[in-house]
Amino acid sequence: MAVRRLGEAMDACLLPQRASNYNNVIADPWGEVYSVEGSVTDYEAPYIEDDILAHTNHYLSPAMRHLEADRNDIGDSILRYHRAMRLLRENFGQLSPERLMDLLKDHANYPASICRHGIETVTVFSILIDVTHRRAWIGRGRPCGDHVYRIHALSATARPPGPHPPASPRGWGCPAGRRAGPGGAGGSASGNSPAVGRRRPGQAR
Repeated sequence: MAVRRLGEAMDACLLPQRASNYNNVIADPWGEVYSVEGSVTDYEAPYIEDDILAHTNHYLSPAMRHLEADRNDIGDSILRYHRAMRLLRENFGQLSPERLMDLLKDHANYPASICRHGIETVTVFSILIDVTHRRAWIGRGRPCGDHVYRIHALSATARPPGPHPPASPRGWGCPAGRRAGPGGAGGSASGNSPAVGRRRPGQAR
């Protein structure tokens, strides 16, 4: 959160001292979105495609799949991933903080749903980030419960140097009308749930 450029964020994800598997969705106000999948020894950084990006709890990059601890134990994660992608497509052009909060309440494949219930693994928080206006909505607990989001202003000192993309009323958290979904250029993540990003079709990449 302290870096000022997307390249610095990428470098921070790839520290050689990393000790375990992870995924970081990183984005900037220009609508650039990457999903950085890492392990102790390797990484891949897929770029957003077809204006939607989602990630759950399994590797998506073919080069990383052999590093899964147990490829026979990722079925629920695969279902959450495709459910997140479907919800983003169905809500394309209508995403807002309130709509994203509703999407994080989804219970398809309950209890191993986007809003996850259970004993060993549950959703414990959710966060939506608007990288253009530098603010975040953070809520504790399951999104379907008594979940109050508090708005936090992000540090203005981390604003990237140089020219800034124009704000647009057509797209929440994205420049020039680009739309944002949970977790990318204006997006969200939920504890053990998808992190996703979205851009408007037809934009140059």
